[in-house]
Amino acid sequence: EVIGHLQAIESAQPGEQLEEALQEAQALRRLVDDIVLLNRLETHDWAPDAEAFNLQSVLDELVTEALPSLRRKGLKLVVSNRLNSDENRFGDRRAIYKILTTLLHYSITSTSWGRISIEVSHPADRPDRLAIEMVDTGAGLTVDEMGNTDFPFLGETSSDRFGQASGLAFFLCKQLCKQLGGHLEIVARPDIGTRYNIQIHAPQEHQQAQEEKLLEGLTALIDINVDEVRKIVVHQLENWGASCITPDERFSGQDHDVLVTDDPTNLTAWSLLLTDDEAGYTALSRDRFRVNFNISSAMQDALLQLIELQLALDETEEEETPAQLFAPGYFQLFVETVPDDVKRLYNEAAERDLSSLAQTAHRLKGVFAMLNLTPGKQLCETLEQHITECDNSNIKNTTSEIDRYVNELLQQGNQ
Repeated sequence: EVIGHLQAIESAQPGEQLEEALQEAQALRRLVDDIVLLNRLETHDWAPDAEAFNLQSVLDELVTEALPSLRRKGLKLVVSNRLNSDENRFGDRRAIYKILTTLLHYSITSTSWGRISIEVSHPADRPDRLAIEMVDTGAGLTVDEMGNTDFPFLGETSSDRFGQASGLAFFLCKQLCKQLGGHLEIVARPDIGTRYNIQIHAPQEHQQAQEEKLLEGLTALIDINVDEVRKIVVHQLENWGASCITPDERFSGQDHDVLVTDDPTNLTAWSLLLTDDEAGYTALSRDRFRVNFNISSAMQDALLQLIELQLALDETEEEETPAQLFAPGYFQLFVETVPDDVKRLYNEAAERDLSSLAQTAHRLKGVFAMLNLTPGKQLCETLEQHITECDNSNIKNTTSEIDRYVNELLQQGNQ
């Protein structure tokens, strides 16, 4: 109850003190949970509660819960699920989450800078098992500290300015792995980091093949600089049925529906900007979203919202037939004013004359508004925003989009 109230207050009134209070409350809850679990294990009062569960949802929950701790230390997180994201496993979901969140918080505490990576797969010869590897770039662990795996509180645990890691953590995780038919292995090197290898028995639940995947028919342009992130995102998208193309394939003439990039300067209409510190996804503009690539559900929701917006725009364009352009005087007005203004956009953008460019964009927006051409008006509004931000790259891209839109209308009007 207390943690729930703190979370609600922190969401409504973000503040450093509230965040610290929330973190302390959550740490206290973890300690109490650890003690209760230890007592249950020692009295043989604990047994796995197996059920079908989706592992990707466990990973999404894990990332979301750990984000505040990662942010305040400036640590990077990369989560790679090599299994299908819609794959269900049979096992104790709560116990698996407990193992992962306990080790991740320990890893965050022992890591001062750098990154933590989590990779999920299954052994080639044992598809009924889960293999989870967590690697950090921390200071490593002492021999006594690793001894806590067999004897709780044997050695002094890692600490940072926010608190100290639990002396129960490794022992509880080892016991839970054992109860789940697996094992925990910890390998640490001083000043290099720590590797946690987890294996547990969690057979795949039999599922009927989907007739059509969620993103069937979607083509995504993948312009991602970090190779590891690119592989993760392509795996996600292809798993959902999307087709992925590279910038080279785009230049060869293949069209795309959305752009996925980790470079803000490459953003265009209908694009996702990838990050690892967003709590889900947020809108940067009408057709651009910033999304955490580590949270599969956020990636999916952001893509679906872009698709819904595109479909709504397509319907609007279909309803807005160019009938008004054929009315006496209207089409002639369009022909006499708009193409010249588009040429001015190109010239003023090339000369970096942002003042004149803003005036031309505003005038063009007025023409589109008068003719009730909403897509053109919205493109001009987007262009005005880029002009305000002095974003030359996106000024050029949006001007090209306006040019294409105008040419389509001219062709329709001449039919």
